[in-house]
Amino acid sequence: MLDDDTLVNEDLSDEKDTKNSFFNLLSNEQSLKNVFILSEILNSKKFEDE
Repeated sequence: MLDDDTLVNEDLSDEKDTKNSFFNLLSNEQSLKNVFILSEILNSKKFEDE
């Protein structure tokens, strides 16, 4: 029983680390600019297809 609880806790902490690293990437100003540029490119392509 204790082993199961430990495994669950480890899983949760892994998930938390993944989310933290993801948000750290997003908080990077250059990453935000890249995301914005990519979204603009995708939006313009979408309109060209129609």
